[in-house]
Amino acid sequence: MNTMILGVFLSGLSLVKNLINISFNELLSLLSRVFEAVYGHEHDYQEMAQTVFWLESHGHSGINKLIEKLPELDAVKNIYLPPPCITKEIITIDCCGGSLFTNAHLICDFVFSETENYGITKVAIINANDPYALIGYLGSAFNNNLSSHLITDKFTAFIFPGSSYPIIYSALSCKKIEWTCSKHEDLIDMSHIKNHEPRIDSIKQKSFYEVALNNGLSISMLNYEKLNLIADRILVPSTESSRLGAGE
Repeated sequence: MNTMILGVFLSGLSLVKNLINISFNELLSLLSRVFEAVYGHEHDYQEMAQTVFWLESHGHSGINKLIEKLPELDAVKNIYLPPPCITKEIITIDCCGGSLFTNAHLICDFVFSETENYGITKVAIINANDPYALIGYLGSAFNNNLSSHLITDKFTAFIFPGSSYPIIYSALSCKKIEWTCSKHEDLIDMSHIKNHEPRIDSIKQKSFYEVALNNGLSISMLNYEKLNLIADRILVPSTESSRLGAGE
């Protein structure tokens, strides 16, 4: 075998050995246990898990993004948000430097409710990290009657009514997250993305999901082990049945 071909083959074989293939149910269960271990039952760890799961299962590298943030999430337990500042023009939500992995579901539910009541909601999210988490929750729990336009320093995204997939465009220069959510698409200023080619379209995300659904998701063994180390910290309540066999 040609030396170069052999090298490529061995490199590919090594890469495969460093990956593990898991099902959707297994990954979602693992993520739920991770967030439960970190935050306990004071917060909705299942919604947090769903946010990351959606990103991973639609080709947005949700596991890698979470792994990068885990030390910070594990160190900062207080994720309670102060009341939003509401004016006639805009709602400002201060995340106090926290990660949107932990509170995207809270913010989105609030914005959905405001939009259902008033037709359109304009939001500024300040002092927030990890804006991709908003995409994860918008994708998994979006109200199909609404349109959303997100502008961040990482990406720009638009979700059309009736679609479950955000269209991702290049980032714009901004220091805060600007979000417009509306019952009527024509009320949203789309000049930022007019004539721009999307970076990730709905077809690509849907295709990734369908392939992963049939074949499972491949994640690095190292990341898988890191997630399990945290998930295994969940304490089992001390009961007569849980104490059976202890000390053997």
